Amino acid sequence: MNENDEMNEMNETGLVDCNDDCQEIEWSFWIEGVAVPLIAAFGITGNVFCVFVFTQKSVELKPCFSNILKCLSIFDSLFLLGVTLLYPLPILSETYSNFEPNVTPYILPFTQIALTGSVYSVLAVALERYFTICRPFQYNLGSLLDGCLYILVIVLFSILYNLARFFEYETVVENMYDPSTNSSTEITKLGLTPLRQNPVYTTVCILLNTAVMGIFPIVTLSILNFKIIKKMRKANLVHNRIATNQRRDGAMTALLSGVVVVLILCHTPKTIINMYESYQMLMWGSLKYTPLWGRLVIKLSHLLLTVSSAVNILIYSYKDLKFRCVVSSVFVKMYTTCRDMCCKHQKEGISSIELLELKSAVNPNHHHDVNNITTAPLVSETNINLISHHT
Repeated sequence: MNENDEMNEMNETGLVDCNDDCQEIEWSFWIEGVAVPLIAAFGITGNVFCVFVFTQKSVELKPCFSNILKCLSIFDSLFLLGVTLLYPLPILSETYSNFEPNVTPYILPFTQIALTGSVYSVLAVALERYFTICRPFQYNLGSLLDGCLYILVIVLFSILYNLARFFEYETVVENMYDPSTNSSTEITKLGLTPLRQNPVYTTVCILLNTAVMGIFPIVTLSILNFKIIKKMRKANLVHNRIATNQRRDGAMTALLSGVVVVLILCHTPKTIINMYESYQMLMWGSLKYTPLWGRLVIKLSHLLLTVSSAVNILIYSYKDLKFRCVVSSVFVKMYTTCRDMCCKHQKEGISSIELLELKSAVNPNHHHDVNNITTAPLVSETNINLISHHT
């Protein structure tokens, strides 16, 4: 998430081709201004729905596994909300762009916390599956309190790891002189703090981010997922008839594999650009070059990180039959409830109109005004509004 700001520091070394700037602006609009908010809106809705589904007993998940998946959905929703505030809104809203320098120093660290929590929630899911399938008789401390120990460690680590980011950016007020009016105007900009400008801190930060948010989780998830799949295939060869619990473990393994593959694919561009920045920091002590491809990869990484946090509901629905059944039942229940409410209001409206026509037939001098209707003891207040609209 902070690669964009890190790349902006490279602009101090020289002029950038105007044609490159125009291409970057155009790509930024379509990627961060159009694609990101649409995917983020879908992802937030899907993640909120996932939290609701995982609370249902009919989905038949172990409490530990279910709680970690709910934690992942919450972190993903917070990350998508932060991404929306950081990238699409400043492009699409001129009013919000005026407030951007004031809120970004706080939104950016919270978004980084959510991203860290999301990545390590997937890692916790993989660990839980690994101990359940590959080490079923080994005591798993993380499963204490139905997985709450996993969640506590993830939350604490995410906050502590990103705590320094709250001191990297600040709001700067500058006076801009206008020769035409011979007056100056105060404008607010997003500036780097002395801590963020320190080359030693910047080097350590980039190297650490490359390892902690890129190389380590990708390698660890790949190894754990490989061992889980290998164990499941071996169990399938030994047992011709698979027990119900083993079938459920197989479905959860397929679900985890989908999440891991999406995470690795979507986080790889960010890891590549972090490694490129780390190389520059180690060689020259600063980000010396700002190629167009690097800036476009940063835009692409923002889109892919958004996709990674938004598509989990599709993975769950595709890989897990019980999840699909619960989702279908929820949608059917919502549809039935809405249909019954519409039918009820429609019947009440028809009954009120028939009553009005009957009174008119009995008393031809009866006038269809609101005052007369309100005095009728058999007509409810809701029906009054319907009758008034009808007449």
